[in-house]
Amino acid sequence: MKILLPYLRLMHPFTSLAVAIVTVIIAISSNPPFDLHRLFLIGSVMLTVQFSIGVSNDVLDQRYDSKAKPWKPIPSKKVGKRTALIIFASLVICSFASCSILGWVPLGIMLFGLCCGMAYNLGLKRTLFSWLPLSLAVPTILVWVGAINENTPNALYWSYPLGLLLGPALNLANQLAGAEEAAHSGERSLMHFLGVVSGRRVAVGLFVLVSAFMPTVVWINDLQVKVATVGSVATSLFIVVFAVLAEFDHRLVLWPLAILIASVQGVFFLSAIQ
Repeated sequence: MKILLPYLRLMHPFTSLAVAIVTVIIAISSNPPFDLHRLFLIGSVMLTVQFSIGVSNDVLDQRYDSKAKPWKPIPSKKVGKRTALIIFASLVICSFASCSILGWVPLGIMLFGLCCGMAYNLGLKRTLFSWLPLSLAVPTILVWVGAINENTPNALYWSYPLGLLLGPALNLANQLAGAEEAAHSGERSLMHFLGVVSGRRVAVGLFVLVSAFMPTVVWINDLQVKVATVGSVATSLFIVVFAVLAEFDHRLVLWPLAILIASVQGVFFLSAIQ
């Protein structure tokens, strides 16, 4: 098990599993009653996609991680770069093969989501536009699940304007924990432009804006405003916890909490527009 641990870390298991689980929950809320076989397939496709993005992140960040995070699998020589590339290629092939079972439209949408992750890893991560891939990728999960379930109401595409607010909030929450180390390696993302204190406060403000605008978007489309409002109220409780922990600089828990906030918002938004 100890030998396999570096390979597991290479795939960023927490974030990958969290995104896969959230995607399955979204799939359930999108089209109940649910098919266990389809849910398993949806989860496994998302998991392999996220694993591949995690591996490519470490491969492309080798030069920076050797300065700031020498303990990571590739800089520490626990996993060779060639081996990591083979793992990456295998994961991408598995993703495409599995997703093709779900249909060509879901496959195309999945490819777009993968491209968002790769764009982040290939350079946007270290720029002022580090938030953009997440702003596009998060709504794409909703659209992908909708395409699989053949349930894509017009209101679903409002998730992209909301994503322009949610993406920067998630990006800031993700980068808070290792902000100083990333700056040491030469990273100059949105977090470093704002600074740690301003960054965490901007993240809170953006989460609040998403919760505030969500019922408005649902109302514009003449759908279930009460459901969206309940979702906004429920999310606000988590946002308060996020804000308090951020002020006390408990950075390690902010990323998991940010995923939870975005997940609750996504599930309630989807439920409100059905």
